[in-house]
Amino acid sequence: RKEGRKKGSKGIMAQTDGFRVHEPLRVAFLHPDLGIGGAERLIVDAAVGIQNVERKPLPASPNGMLGSRQHSRTTSLGATQTMFQPTSGGSLGSTQNGVSSATSSRASSPDPLRAHKRYDVQIFTNFHDPARAFEETTDHTLKPIIVLADWIPRHIKNKGHVLFASLRMIVASILIAIKYQCRPATAFDVIVVDQVAAAMPVLKLLCPLLPIYFYCHFPDQLCDPSRMANLNTVIDAKANRGSGSSTSNEDAKDKRKQSAKASLVQRAKHLYRTLFDKVEVLSMKAADRVNYNSKFSREVTLSVFPFLKQYLNDERDILYPPIDIDKALTEPPKPTNASSPLKVDTFSDVTEEQFLQLLETHRVLTSVNRFERKKNINLAVGAAAVYARKSILPNMAASTAAQQDDSTATKESVSPTRTSTGIGESLLVGSKGHLPIALVICGGYDPRLPENVSHHEELVSLCKGEYKDVLEPIESLERYLAQREGCSAYQTAQKVPVLFLRSCTSRAKYLLLKNSSVVLYTPEREHFGIVPVEAMTFGVPVVAVNNGGPVESIGVGGFLRPSDPDAFAGAIEEALDEDTSDRVGHNAAQRAQSVFGISAFADKLSSQLEELTT
Repeated sequence: RKEGRKKGSKGIMAQTDGFRVHEPLRVAFLHPDLGIGGAERLIVDAAVGIQNVERKPLPASPNGMLGSRQHSRTTSLGATQTMFQPTSGGSLGSTQNGVSSATSSRASSPDPLRAHKRYDVQIFTNFHDPARAFEETTDHTLKPIIVLADWIPRHIKNKGHVLFASLRMIVASILIAIKYQCRPATAFDVIVVDQVAAAMPVLKLLCPLLPIYFYCHFPDQLCDPSRMANLNTVIDAKANRGSGSSTSNEDAKDKRKQSAKASLVQRAKHLYRTLFDKVEVLSMKAADRVNYNSKFSREVTLSVFPFLKQYLNDERDILYPPIDIDKALTEPPKPTNASSPLKVDTFSDVTEEQFLQLLETHRVLTSVNRFERKKNINLAVGAAAVYARKSILPNMAASTAAQQDDSTATKESVSPTRTSTGIGESLLVGSKGHLPIALVICGGYDPRLPENVSHHEELVSLCKGEYKDVLEPIESLERYLAQREGCSAYQTAQKVPVLFLRSCTSRAKYLLLKNSSVVLYTPEREHFGIVPVEAMTFGVPVVAVNNGGPVESIGVGGFLRPSDPDAFAGAIEEALDEDTSDRVGHNAAQRAQSVFGISAFADKLSSQLEELTT
């Protein structure tokens, strides 16, 4: 260690023997909550992607040794533990830290097979529930997920989310430094931090030579809806002053107390947020490399952290979240130990057979989002209602008399499905133009989160209240399908059925996207949004709000409209036209494959991690 400190970058780190070329580069990912969502999908895809990238041997250095990679590991106290000490002649000399001369000689004569070893990836998180997680984290595609600091609460009485999220990540960072970085056998070469930046100063303090890569979704200080509250808003308690009555005086006194209390609470919140804004600025300065999930996110981040502008690099900065095209288009197998019938949703009794029957007999409008108010799902509900009022009911009313008089009319039955005929080909067999509309709202749902529970109830109430004339929530899909049997097209299309799927399986999501007619993506100023890209992979047209990440991702693969039910309803009508659907779907599938493939993402990420460790 003394030798390493003494020589520093001019000694040990300048003279390298290519040792890192022969062993997998050890990469750690640190993510706050590994559940089901776009950010979690990104981390899993990134880990799987670079795990499958074959590392290329570095070019030979002038002294005949491989590469120019440092061969030191960082301890939890920042000390450099030297693995090998090359001699002046370029060959490996005496041993250090218990590494034998035999091992050194093997390192000087690289095995061509070992020179292509892949990356060694480990994901750390504060929470991971195998029952609510992506399959790659539970089916041995990745190493078992390591959960740290899960004993720290997420909040106290729904307060202090930022505080506890930061605390959990900080404690996790300390544990990584102590348990892993202090031993060469378990130390990591680079760490990828996601979402919560507060972990980075701690890692930089304890492991100053450990490269830190930060993947930036959005500044945390812009994700708090309560920060827009006016700090100086005070209740006007002067209205009842001077009325002369003791009751009025008491009321005025109570209002003044409430005003003072409200002002104190607002000031406390302001100080609380100001503190964590400062922490976020300090944390961003600790990163060795910052990448962004979209140009929109980078623009917003630079407006909050102007000091990052000096590190701008247009070719390197943007790293769009990827899609594994081959896997996305491959139907997930049914669980071997699955009960019969197979369920598609954790919180309902909908079976796969019933679900497929709904998809095959309807033109499906789909919304895939977490049940959170910021996701603006009520826009999808409103757009479906407006479309039903403008397009369905007038047409059905005009044909009512003819349908009732035609006693010989028979019900046509078709079972259109999407096919895997290749990128750009029509994904519909037969015509679905005459089929009724259905709205399926699918998303991440966690009963631990009060907002998920309450927002789901709000959406159901919206269907039953403001839009009850055209929308009807499906309480039992089995009963709805049974009632639909034998009914005329007019009777079945009077109201649009709305099916809520909370925490659906990956297989159900695959079937849903494959058989959707239009995907509605409703968040405003979304950082990126992976759902539109997933839909485009299947050649499904997307209707999204015309700001944020979707402006970059959708391109010619959909429709960008203002966040307004009428505007969205107009786009739905365009997207349901069969010629338009085929053309836009063709463009969408091609764009998803060419721009958002996981191979290009993994290559770009792995090259950046290699740069950080040289």
